Amino acid sequence: QYQDLQNMWVNQREQLKNNAFSLCPLQNAEHEEAIKDAEQRGSSAVRDGQRKLQELENALQQARDNLAQILHDYQELLNVKLALDIEIAMYRSLLEEEETRKGSMSEKGGVGASSEPGGVSYGSGGSICGEGGSSGGGGSKYGSSGSAGQGGSSYGSGG
Repeated sequence: QYQDLQNMWVNQREQLKNNAFSLCPLQNAEHEEAIKDAEQRGSSAVRDGQRKLQELENALQQARDNLAQILHDYQELLNVKLALDIEIAMYRSLLEEEETRKGSMSEKGGVGASSEPGGVSYGSGGSICGEGGSSGGGGSKYGSSGSAGQGGSSYGSGG
């Protein structure tokens, strides 16, 4: 009886091993399938991540290019502004010289404000030396209502 139990136990152990060996390939196949699926999902996620990274890098490069263009345009505008500031300073200097020249002619008994075509007059009413020796109303160097003859310039301050 002990021998029968021992034989039965050996037989069951052999069956268990056989069953285990027969289950292993099935489990291995399932595990391999799960591994393949996970690898596919992982590679898909990597591709998506790389695509998004490329899109972001492209957007960043486009933003850098736009910034470079804006800076270039800004520099051009600054150059134009500088040229205009220089031109304004030159005309201002010419106007001050003309004002000084006409003022000295007026003191010597010469002609006062210019009424010739192309002439420039300052201040209100067109006189260079208005009340109290100032150059027109409003306390501005070029007056507040500067008028110009034909082809002349007008520099009013508006206040």
